[in-house]
Amino acid sequence: MAGGGPSIAGSSAAPAGRRDDDRQRVYDAEDAAFLETSYADRLGERGCRWLLDHLVATIWWGAAAGSSPVLRAARSDSARSSAVVAADRAEVRIGPGMDQAHVLSHELAHLLAPAGAGHGAAFRAAHLDVAAVLLGTHGAARLAERYARAGLQVAARTWPAPPGHGPGGLLAVWQARQALDAVRSRPAGPL
Repeated sequence: MAGGGPSIAGSSAAPAGRRDDDRQRVYDAEDAAFLETSYADRLGERGCRWLLDHLVATIWWGAAAGSSPVLRAARSDSARSSAVVAADRAEVRIGPGMDQAHVLSHELAHLLAPAGAGHGAAFRAAHLDVAAVLLGTHGAARLAERYARAGLQVAARTWPAPPGHGPGGLLAVWQARQALDAVRSRPAGPL
C-alpha cells in the first residue's frame, strides 16, 4: 500500500521567537511530493531507527552534521514530529502515525541545517541532501520539483555534498531487506 497517513504539517522546528514564514509552503510542497507514495508508507519504530542509524553512520553525516541524534516517540497526544537540539544531545521525535521516511528526512534536515534556519532556503538545501541519502535521487528530485513549483528557493549548502545512494536511497535498502525477511519467514513447501 502506498502512502497516505498524516501530512508533515504536524512537524516543527521554528526558532523560538522568530517567524517561520515558509513553514506552511514547505509542508505543502512536501505533501505534494510524498503523500500517496511509498515515501509516506508507515515504517514503524524499527524502520525509522534503521534509517536513522544507517544515515548517522555515514562519513558524510559525521562531517556535515556532527550530531548523533536519538530517535524518540513524541508524546502520544502530540500531533507533530520535531527535531530537538540541546547542548548535550540531539533528538528526533516522531509523532503518532508519522513513522514515515519523508517525515524522518524533514526532521533530520533540521539537524543538518544551520541553527535558526527554520524552514528557509538553508533548511531546504539540507532537506534535499538528507532526502537524497534517505529517499534516493528520485525522492530528492520530487521534492526539488515541488519546491521549485512553489517558488521556494534553495540555498547553497555550507556542508559537504552527500554521497550518492542511488535512485531509492537507504529506504530502498530497508524495503529490500523487509521483502527478503518476509520470504525467509515463509514455511518451506513440499519439493
